[in-house]
Amino acid sequence: MPPLLRPIGILLLAGLPSFASVAVAQQISPPAPEAMRALEATRAQQLFIRGLTQAYLGNHEAALALFDEALQFAPHEAALLSAAADAYAALDDVSNALFYAEQALREAPDNPYYAHRIARLYRDAGRTEDALAAYARLVERVPSDLDARLEMARLLVSLGRYTDAIAAYETAIEQLGERPELLRQILHLYRQRGDDRGALRTLQTLIEQDGPNPAYLRMLGELYQRLDDPDAAVAAYEAALAADPDDAEAAQALQTLYRSLGRPTASPDRPHHAALPEAASPDRLYARAASLAASAGSDTAATAEAAGLLERVLEQDPEHTGAMILLGDLHYRAGAYAQAAEWLERALQRNPRDPQLWLQAAAAHLQSGQPRRAADLAEEGLILFPGQVPLVRIAAYGLMESGRSEAALHRFEETLVLMREDGTDDAGERAAAMAAMAAIHARNGDTARADSLFAEALRADPDHPVALNHLAYSLALRGERLAEAERMARRALARQPDEPAFMDTLGWILFRQGRTEEAADWLQRAIDTGRAGPAAYEHLGDVMAARQDLAAARIFWRRALEMNPDNPALRARLDRLDE
Repeated sequence: MPPLLRPIGILLLAGLPSFASVAVAQQISPPAPEAMRALEATRAQQLFIRGLTQAYLGNHEAALALFDEALQFAPHEAALLSAAADAYAALDDVSNALFYAEQALREAPDNPYYAHRIARLYRDAGRTEDALAAYARLVERVPSDLDARLEMARLLVSLGRYTDAIAAYETAIEQLGERPELLRQILHLYRQRGDDRGALRTLQTLIEQDGPNPAYLRMLGELYQRLDDPDAAVAAYEAALAADPDDAEAAQALQTLYRSLGRPTASPDRPHHAALPEAASPDRLYARAASLAASAGSDTAATAEAAGLLERVLEQDPEHTGAMILLGDLHYRAGAYAQAAEWLERALQRNPRDPQLWLQAAAAHLQSGQPRRAADLAEEGLILFPGQVPLVRIAAYGLMESGRSEAALHRFEETLVLMREDGTDDAGERAAAMAAMAAIHARNGDTARADSLFAEALRADPDHPVALNHLAYSLALRGERLAEAERMARRALARQPDEPAFMDTLGWILFRQGRTEEAADWLQRAIDTGRAGPAAYEHLGDVMAARQDLAAARIFWRRALEMNPDNPALRARLDRLDE
């Protein structure tokens, strides 16, 4: 089953409400009122799903026709009204979009999604004051809504009301805490307005949170110079160079300051990264590696140099946990997930008290195509740190990928509950979790429950690539609407073109359409990423078997079984092949 392999960032929007799940009653003549209502709700939901499909395909007029028909059966359904608003907005009909968005908010005034939607429509229509008022009402009702506060402050900036924007950020920081995204925004405003004291205060907090960030330290040195505190400026520039010896701007500023203070200057031709002696201590080697890793970006030479220094650290001190973690992180960034998992798990054995380390190690195993180990590791971490949402989520995907459906469903449901309870509910994460649950139900043959969850997931985030991918895969498993499934899979790939799970889905859909050559190409691409799960290997084995290349099929099926031993159907297939 295609996984979600991107743990993700935490936003504060809740998912949209779903239609009530109804069972189709046996036809009675004449129908009882309850049965009629159930039939109408079912018909409205079917039209809604068809309308969403048309919207995904860009056929917004066709989508509107379906939504209008659905509204005849469910005129007070906020999700339907909001979908109609989105379709009108896509057609640049702002007046009707606002009309339906206002109705959706009237029907569900406590759902922040609809409040956000109408505020964005006001903003996009140029009605900035109305947008500001909408965000102000939302913040008053949901003080913890960070996105609303950020949008409100950005609108104030766009109106040139900088003092009000600063006040909005300061209030947000007071109520939500010193979050980095808030601090970075207010820092920009302080600097723009020439408020050096406010900028200084904010920079010091950011440096305390992030550690010795060279850019922040260099900025701090500039501020101290403007505030006529040269000694503090020297200390800031020296700290910037200690964090990144290649920081030419900090080196130049420091030499200028030295000269103005009558101090000896460093030699201008001194290399910023002098070679470390062979006898350098582990701590000095580690510091240089950390500096290189922090500034390497896409510089593969710097990354390789940092990795080499870390290996020297571990030769001298095999128990250096920091070096193991950083080496695992470097491998992860380079896409070498199996090596990353190995180093991170070694670090975990020495420092099991860090929940983030449990998460990193489990994620590396999941990315490397070892879902069973990922799930087991996450479950171990949850014994020590129960209720940690990211760990619960990783456990859920690992369980799903390794075929343990019931346990996976339990963990996904727990994820949704925990996100609501701790205020970290996010539309994208909610959509991904519900889509995964829907995929499990579809695989287990409960198509009614699967369709209901897919609809709810896509209401929460209509463009979520994982939700699109899971729905496409579910349709492929059922052999239904394969052309539509192909379009969805390609939309998901357009958003995450390097995701092997999405390549696997497209390959499987093409195979179900009888396009074996194209299917083999996409499945091989998934495997070539080095991050494919067992499903991609099994599917490519199926393609090879269909092409009568049983030797190749055996190779891919065996690899799939090695990665996921809990696949009795595949084991039986291999046994028959070996007879």
